[in-house]
Amino acid sequence: MIIFFGLGNPGNRYALTRHNIGFMFCDMMADRFKTQFRVSDRLECEYASLNSGEDKILLIKPLTYMNNSGRCVRKVIDYYKASITDIIVIADDIYIEYEVIRIRNEGGDGGHNGLKSITGSLGVNFYKRIRAGVGPLPDKIPMEHFVLAEFSQTEKKALEDFILRICEAAECIINDGVTAAMNRFNKKNKKNIDK
Repeated sequence: MIIFFGLGNPGNRYALTRHNIGFMFCDMMADRFKTQFRVSDRLECEYASLNSGEDKILLIKPLTYMNNSGRCVRKVIDYYKASITDIIVIADDIYIEYEVIRIRNEGGDGGHNGLKSITGSLGVNFYKRIRAGVGPLPDKIPMEHFVLAEFSQTEKKALEDFILRICEAAECIINDGVTAAMNRFNKKNKKNIDK
């Protein structure tokens, strides 16, 4: 089983903000696999199933708002009797250059409230994540204002391709495993990413 948790905040107000890159990933993956999201009040999420061989693969968009993402993650894991090793979290990262992807097997939260909530709910930080670079954080702009702002016009021109690359990384994980995805997508900067 593989469960992708794309982090974000529900509602149109947040749809195109940097903090919602996880939701954008989920939406594009659903389109690529021609599946639809449903709402689960019990699990506090939108969810969609992907058809990919024998594995059960889910896309999850927590509806708890970013700061309480861990509540949804815990409920989904318990409901499906999944293991922490089955989950992959997709989250924005202000400390990584825009358009750069970092895939990790574990790590700290880096001040990211969604990751902090998940780590708190699970009691561990050794869950896989795809960190999507939205940085750098400009000087004199509070982090919470920056991540809840929309992408700049220049950034928006590259956004679709960026989300597509995150989807390709996720599909590489599905087909070839995390190590293969790390070797392919963990590049030092966006100029070196597969051309």
